[in-house]
Amino acid sequence: MHCFRNVAVGYPRINRELDNTGRHAVDWQGGQTNWGACMASSNQEHEVDLLLIPRIIPRSKVAVLIDTLGNLVIDGNAKPGDRIPPERQLAEQAGVSRAIVREALSALHLAGLVVRREGSGNYFAAVDNPTILKSRALSLVGRDQDPYVVLDARAAFEPSMSELLVENVTEDDLRDLTATHNELQAALDKREWDLYFQADSNFHMGLASATHNPCLIRMQGYLTSRMFSALWCDLRTTFYVTNPGSVSISSHCHAEILGALRRFDMEDLQASLDRHFVQLRSVLELSSKIQDKSYG
Repeated sequence: MHCFRNVAVGYPRINRELDNTGRHAVDWQGGQTNWGACMASSNQEHEVDLLLIPRIIPRSKVAVLIDTLGNLVIDGNAKPGDRIPPERQLAEQAGVSRAIVREALSALHLAGLVVRREGSGNYFAAVDNPTILKSRALSLVGRDQDPYVVLDARAAFEPSMSELLVENVTEDDLRDLTATHNELQAALDKREWDLYFQADSNFHMGLASATHNPCLIRMQGYLTSRMFSALWCDLRTTFYVTNPGSVSISSHCHAEILGALRRFDMEDLQASLDRHFVQLRSVLELSSKIQDKSYG
């Protein structure tokens, strides 16, 4: 119990006690301060407020795999120049999906602990302080930066906009989306990947804007911004750019989405968006199979 001395005798004083919820309960009393009670309370133990202790969140599988691979170098069980097994073998050994392996390797690559050799595979780099680089890799896989977490969120979110899109889209919106899709296709034809990925982001932001709902627009802005994290850009460059045919399939999905919206067909629009996000995942799986054949 905490006691506070009043400035003037006779004024109310506030006794603050922790109630059974862990919060401070305020009790007003008149009269002079009871210093005996204060001295007695000073000898009592003070319990830490439970609200100060955060809930423990289990580590992601990606973080565990980064930790495991990084510790191979830190503990001396792997040496610079050692080749890391192909994704398929790593996934089977660790009991995780290839997507988890890809994300862990990309984070380690960005941090500098792993180097890639085209047509050969991933190797541990020669570094002075692998502990620091492992920590840097772990910092890249925060939950709101995890590309697969963001992809799952977009897959749940964007198709749900279909009804509002069909109800609220205007001719100006359709013209803007058509122009953006043309830019996307032109960038794809020229293999200008930075422009393609920016046009892709603009297309999906245009869909949210066509709902004319400021909350949805803001939510979509957050989700699309996550797709430009360093980790996601590295994954796209590695697995999309090395397989341009997969990006062409993704572009075809955009054309289907735009066509359904032009027809004001809500069910087809939702189905097209669903197919688009299924395709995004299958593209990465296809790319990993190609990589396994190259590195195996």
